[in-house]
Amino acid sequence: MPEEKPKNTVLEVTFPVDDMRVWQKFMVGLRQENRFSLEEEPAKFIDNLLNYANKYKTKKFNKGKRFFRARINRLNDRKPFELSDLGAPPKEFARHGRLNPIGIPYLYLSSNQLTAVSEVRPWVGGKITVGEFVLTKDTNLINFSTKFFHRESTRKEHRGAEFTWKNLISWMFSAPFDPRDDTAYVPTQYLSERIKGMGFDGILYDSSLNTKGYNVTLFNSKSAVAKRRLRASVNSINLRVNYEKI
Repeated sequence: MPEEKPKNTVLEVTFPVDDMRVWQKFMVGLRQENRFSLEEEPAKFIDNLLNYANKYKTKKFNKGKRFFRARINRLNDRKPFELSDLGAPPKEFARHGRLNPIGIPYLYLSSNQLTAVSEVRPWVGGKITVGEFVLTKDTNLINFSTKFFHRESTRKEHRGAEFTWKNLISWMFSAPFDPRDDTAYVPTQYLSERIKGMGFDGILYDSSLNTKGYNVTLFNSKSAVAKRRLRASVNSINLRVNYEKI
């Protein structure tokens, strides 16, 4: 038998090693070096990713779409909150969150009641007021979710950007962080400010506490209004824990 000639094999690698290096530079730079500005390399990197998002990572909800928001009732007064108390806090009481800096309140909403309750990290026996909110206008969002309304470019030159978006940026918007770390949310706050500056109404991202729901953050708290309330009592909480020998 004649010897077969070896075939040329081409391996396509979409793992953007250089992007991950610049991403790390972006994260460390904002948290530990310059809080409000980026060096040239990470600045260009973020510009390119946001341009990609503007083309392929948008989601529109029409006026009247329903969302939910929960608040744990006060300890010494378990009466449910009034509708007027279920929205974003006043500016003077706005603490920093995943997307908003301190003193700049955004309206955090969830796609369903269970996700809204999960996001306030309740305990068994906790009494919670859940508000049903309705969008007051058509709303354009940047979508960081990898589970809901997912859309991506099929163009070969965008494979690296898509990988970076799904595995780095989307993770950062849904991953749990240590609440004691005051700088943990600085990179996501920076990105949300950039998206706000692009003219979008908010951001959509996966919930790290309920995989069957997603969250929406609106930059303008008047973009949704509370219409009715629900009373919620927490009956049980399921924990999933990994153990390893030390």
